[in-house]
Amino acid sequence: MDSIVAQLRALQFLAHRAHNVVKGPTFFEDHEFLGELYPAYETAYDDLVERIIGTNAESLSICKVNKAAAEMSSVSPNETRPDAFFKIILKGEKDLCALIEKSIKEQTQGTQNLLAQIADDSEKRCYKLKQRLATA
Repeated sequence: MDSIVAQLRALQFLAHRAHNVVKGPTFFEDHEFLGELYPAYETAYDDLVERIIGTNAESLSICKVNKAAAEMSSVSPNETRPDAFFKIILKGEKDLCALIEKSIKEQTQGTQNLLAQIADDSEKRCYKLKQRLATA
């Protein structure tokens, strides 16, 4: 589950960075969309961390997770083009769903439900990201 938590945190970092530095002719729409993404990742991250800690299902090192997330989100540090950010975030969403798919069967029913909701939300974001990239 550490990898899922780290992936959510990395996506939060990426979306927040993109929100702060994005520019170009689609700035207003992209800035708003990115402003919706990073709190969604933060909420999913927080929900999953609290579930792991609350159920004592496994140990979780927040410091290690955040370090891994920072490394994962450090791709293209000078990037400001919206399309590049959306491609990076879309790949991160696909990776998130793959991590959930691998882990979900090993979890309790409640945690499976939480992970399924996170994956469902991710698939919806993937659709929006693909639509945005198709208009580029």
